[in-house]
Amino acid sequence: MPEQERITFGPGGMISIEDEANAELLGQLKETPPLDPEALIKLGQFYQAYPTSVALGNHLSTLALATKVGPQAVQATMRTFDLAELQDNWEDITQGFEDEKEPHEARVAAGAAAEATSDISLIVRRPVVAGIGLLIETLSFRADPANEDSRVDRHFIIGVSPAPENIED
Repeated sequence: MPEQERITFGPGGMISIEDEANAELLGQLKETPPLDPEALIKLGQFYQAYPTSVALGNHLSTLALATKVGPQAVQATMRTFDLAELQDNWEDITQGFEDEKEPHEARVAAGAAAEATSDISLIVRRPVVAGIGLLIETLSFRADPANEDSRVDRHFIIGVSPAPENIED
């Protein structure tokens, strides 16, 4: 496997899909299977052992449990995200940043509409890049809740980790 020289990030640790430097990593990500719930729980417990990584451990454990229950539970877990804010951030990234925010009421209404019609999925993969296991979370959603063909995947590096099978019970 060739060595990845650099990774270009966007806001929140998002892997830039526009930068050619990330093409190899994004290709590798497509070939990397999602972590199963047991691996997510193991990693969750691993991260919960240290105070500054408890939030990541809790997130991975919650995602594992939601994944075991099914897609509806994952979507319920994702309701903690402000979907209107997510869509506003996506518009900023794709259409340029604006200093003005939409009025709060408009954002709340847009978020409620998005929540009612948008299907969201969240998975975590662990590709190895330059010998380091990266935890990459993929958030998949419809950019336009009314359009079935507007599905968007955004990938975020949320941490580095050992292989779950190498973590002692």
